[in-house]
Amino acid sequence: MYNKNDDTNFTTITNQFGSMKVYANKIIQMPTGLIGISHANHFILEPCQIQKFKNFYVLQSTEFQDLALLMQPIVVESEKYHVKKDLLDVIQHIGMVAENTLVMVVVAVKQDGDKKSLTVNARAPIFIDTVNQAGAQFVLPNQEYEIQKALED
Repeated sequence: MYNKNDDTNFTTITNQFGSMKVYANKIIQMPTGLIGISHANHFILEPCQIQKFKNFYVLQSTEFQDLALLMQPIVVESEKYHVKKDLLDVIQHIGMVAENTLVMVVVAVKQDGDKKSLTVNARAPIFIDTVNQAGAQFVLPNQEYEIQKALED
């Protein structure tokens, strides 16, 4: 078993986004998993190594090597008051502290013939407590948040 405070003990996972070192002290615990993937509870979050996705992150399961999700951080301090309020309400509801919480959305690459586009699931962001290495996905009740919101270039 890993020593959570030992940053020299690691394993490597390779996925479609590259190779990642998995340090035990960097594993994010997600007790309820992700929506539709409740059996995966341990993840790491690393910057994406692919140049065209350099502004994104990869949420990699440490239990299932083939489970890697492209992620985009979102800003809690949004100019839209209701977005800020909705996110802060969830952060408080799930027992996290806003200053220590990273909010991410899952990015999907959609193929339509020769054209590729990126969408995000704005309705079900993932909240990560960066101090306690804990995370949770939460479905926002406001129908205004799209499940397949197109990303602007």
